[in-house]
Amino acid sequence: MVLQRGLFMSAINELSNDLKELQVDFGSQSFTWGGSSYLCTPTGLEDLTEVDLGGNVAKVTLALLVRNASFSGAAPAYGDRITFDGETLIVVSAVRHHGVYTKLILAEVNR
Repeated sequence: MVLQRGLFMSAINELSNDLKELQVDFGSQSFTWGGSSYLCTPTGLEDLTEVDLGGNVAKVTLALLVRNASFSGAAPAYGDRITFDGETLIVVSAVRHHGVYTKLILAEVNR
């Protein structure tokens, strides 16, 4: 059991390190939330979908991967607004993966 846990932790550390490398490879991009900037890795979405946000339909436009170590407390959650690449986006999903990173699914904000 100890060996399996060690292998799991090794894989988690490797995943975290890989995400750090991706952040650099993507030009150290960041988003702003709650007055702070956070490094992230943008990902494309294959199927752009629309979501209903309180009676307003918004198009899902982007997903961001963010290392959990970036957050000193809470992370963005559903309904929060972030700014990425000069555009304000709304969080429609925030899922933590393996204790290493959070995947934020973002939609355009209807004005």
